[in-house]
Amino acid sequence: MQPRHQTVIVVGALALSLCHAIAVMAQQAYFTHGAALDGQAMTNRSDLSIGPLNAYKQLTSSALTIELQPGDSDLFVFEFDAACVVSGGPEDYLSVQARLNGFVGLGANGSFLQPQSNPPDLHACTGSEGRHTISKSWVIRLSNTTSSPQNHTFSIWVQLVDAGELNQPFSLLDDRIVRITRYD
Repeated sequence: MQPRHQTVIVVGALALSLCHAIAVMAQQAYFTHGAALDGQAMTNRSDLSIGPLNAYKQLTSSALTIELQPGDSDLFVFEFDAACVVSGGPEDYLSVQARLNGFVGLGANGSFLQPQSNPPDLHACTGSEGRHTISKSWVIRLSNTTSSPQNHTFSIWVQLVDAGELNQPFSLLDDRIVRITRYD
């Protein structure tokens, strides 16, 4: 019998399962899990231009779907890496969100995936920084207490924010990677 490995991930917010309806502001959380069971990764090396958006838009090539069998209770680490540039004013930025099944979370500014700020966006690649790298991970434990398999889709959503003088900024993303790892 092989020894069971246990790894600990400490993040800056409390992860909530889908059965909890309360969003909690930044708190420390402690996760334990066994060995990595499986994972998925998708890469895209093409340049993607993003103009100013009035709403968040799902990033192409960012959706990864997992299936939970009845009785499963697994920890998932969702990761996003990309190179980006924002052209515009010094206060313009790219806002990034991780979503589960197309939703950020429950209630006002809550988030399923943790740590994710309240409001749930990551300000990345400001207009004054030049070329920048985004590298972010989110954690969640999902359980299936039903008698049927359940599918869940993790995805990245972006919005280019014109925070300054309405100068029509644009953003360029390349070398994108989305990755999901499932732990027992």
